[in-house]
Amino acid sequence: MKNLLLAASIMLLLPLVMFPQETEEPTAVLEYFGDEYEIQVFDIDGNRIEEIFYGMDLMPGDRIKTGRTAAEIRLDPNGSIIRLSSNTEFVIESLQKDEQSANEFTLFGGKLRAIAAKFGLFKRNNYSIQTPSAVAGIRGTDFGLEVIPSASDSAFVFEGEIDYTSLTSGESLRLGAGQFADALAPSFEALALSTGNFAALYRDLQFEALVPAEVPGYQPPTVETGSDSEPAAEPEPEPEISEPAEESAFMRYLSEHLGMEIGTVTIDGLTFSKFILQPAFNIGDFKLGLYLPIIYNTDLFDPEDWYKPDDNYEWSFGTDQDNSADAARDALKDLVLKIRYIEYGDNRDPFFLKAGNVNNVTLGHGIIMNRFANDTDFPAIRRVGLNTGFNADKWTIESVFNDLAEPEIMGGRIGYRPLGRTLPLGFGISSVTDIAPAADLDDKAGDPLFLHTALDTEFPLMERDNFSLVGFADIGTMLPYYREDYTGSFGTVSAGWQSDFIYDDSEDNLLERLQNYGWASGIFGNLSILNYRLEYQYNKGLFAHGFYGPTYERQREQFARDLGELIPLSSSLQEVTRGIYGQAGFELENLLMLEAGYRWAWDDEGFDDTADLFHLMATVPRIPFIPVSASLGMDTVGFVDGIESNSLFDERTALFGELVYSFAPNLQIAAVVTNFVSEDEAGNKEADFAVSIETRVSF
Repeated sequence: MKNLLLAASIMLLLPLVMFPQETEEPTAVLEYFGDEYEIQVFDIDGNRIEEIFYGMDLMPGDRIKTGRTAAEIRLDPNGSIIRLSSNTEFVIESLQKDEQSANEFTLFGGKLRAIAAKFGLFKRNNYSIQTPSAVAGIRGTDFGLEVIPSASDSAFVFEGEIDYTSLTSGESLRLGAGQFADALAPSFEALALSTGNFAALYRDLQFEALVPAEVPGYQPPTVETGSDSEPAAEPEPEPEISEPAEESAFMRYLSEHLGMEIGTVTIDGLTFSKFILQPAFNIGDFKLGLYLPIIYNTDLFDPEDWYKPDDNYEWSFGTDQDNSADAARDALKDLVLKIRYIEYGDNRDPFFLKAGNVNNVTLGHGIIMNRFANDTDFPAIRRVGLNTGFNADKWTIESVFNDLAEPEIMGGRIGYRPLGRTLPLGFGISSVTDIAPAADLDDKAGDPLFLHTALDTEFPLMERDNFSLVGFADIGTMLPYYREDYTGSFGTVSAGWQSDFIYDDSEDNLLERLQNYGWASGIFGNLSILNYRLEYQYNKGLFAHGFYGPTYERQREQFARDLGELIPLSSSLQEVTRGIYGQAGFELENLLMLEAGYRWAWDDEGFDDTADLFHLMATVPRIPFIPVSASLGMDTVGFVDGIESNSLFDERTALFGELVYSFAPNLQIAAVVTNFVSEDEAGNKEADFAVSIETRVSF
């Protein structure tokens, strides 16, 4: 009987011995993300997963892309955790199932921190993260990786050790706590992180939902400074939070949606203090930003001491008006002035809209409106402009207004692609008008109206992923209208349309009859990451290429007066000015964005230093391991003349630059430089530039 029971027991246990129970299938769990509209997940076939939620399982082959948000992932049942910073692209290649396999990942761009479990399901936990230029092999380590394409590919260790191997040279380094290395640096070597850089990186990569102390074998980081005279620095331990608390969620919401500026601003040559709240809200492609300023002389709490542009007390909302009609208008204007921007989509989407500070607006290829801006003198002069449009398969419509409260400069373009998007051969007609360029002049200079019209076409010559070449041609003219007679130094301009300005039938030759027009032809496209543009410009008479440009709002009164003086002489002022304009730009993600252009202009007498043009846009979003960013923008006509006459920063130039130092993720100090134009009591304009220091806070 005993033998029978023993045999039965063996028979029951035999399947368990021969076929052991399967271990729990490993998964990666998406435990946290800050904004569901700023994170994307794609499966192994490249299909976007529409429903993203806390606790969703991520499978091998899944690709995670973060925009302006962070994300946190937990390996289950391993216990390791990973934090992805904003603007990061990360792929889960495989998850460890046994001691012969490994947790393998790829970081294509951005920044992450990983805390790898030392102990767990297997005796040996294997980890590997590959970047475009290196591979990091890890065992029980707290470390980070940062990839800035074509610029840097670096690893840094908070605690433990990693093996960091360059894919280019094959060299391998052992990095310990407080060390970093860059696989794209001229010398591939382990270097010591300074205490300040170590602490800054550590702060920037704090976990919000996951708890490092719960990772098996986790040890809080310590770092040696590399100097015998300095003690080891220990960053503050991460907060032990079992789950996101209400307070942290609320503070996170404030940090994403509420900003504040404290500093100074120069207006008309005078320096004011400023206190500005700037709430911002994003819902998918819809973005809203408000501008709630108090700009004051000496007393923040005295409304009588606040700056009032054009004597308008913008916080009165009509209460300082005498009648209901004026009160309603003033209330509406004051309300509109609180809008910094309203945005939906961009100009490649089926519908796009941007209201508020409108800048860099170009119609067609820019022959009449090129990089127009309504905020050159912001915040001294605030306007709520509008740029909106539709894009269908064959038709495009775009419109622009300089100020919705008092629209004076407005225009638009209608484009047609006969073959749709399959072959982007296109034609377009644009028109822009300024209905009151002399509104601020005492004598009104005849109260003119400017009307510009242009035709444009473009035709693709070559379309490849890494190389494109598109040809284009534009022609445009200007037709002034005067509401009143105007007598200037050289004669009288009669009220009405000035048709003789564009066509003089007294000339025998048809081409000579056409007056005051311009045309341009050229190519644009890209060569790998380089965007380029090259064009020939031809201007006859008083026509100016890109008339509505970045500084037009500053110069419109002077244009109105000059035109009234010159119209009686226009038939004899039909000289031709030619120009060659070249522009190039490129973008290295998270490192540098640069665009520069120059127009060499000449007439029958040679180089015309009053018609050449210089354009520059440069941005350094982040310097590796240094919490500093910078940007500089400049547009000017008459570049060489400005240098030679020491008047480069006059009303012809729009200049903006800033240098920002981040003390913490929610605290920045910025030095801002701008140029401005002030006007004395006699109406004479004087140009200067100002530097201001401001503190920017997010809560």
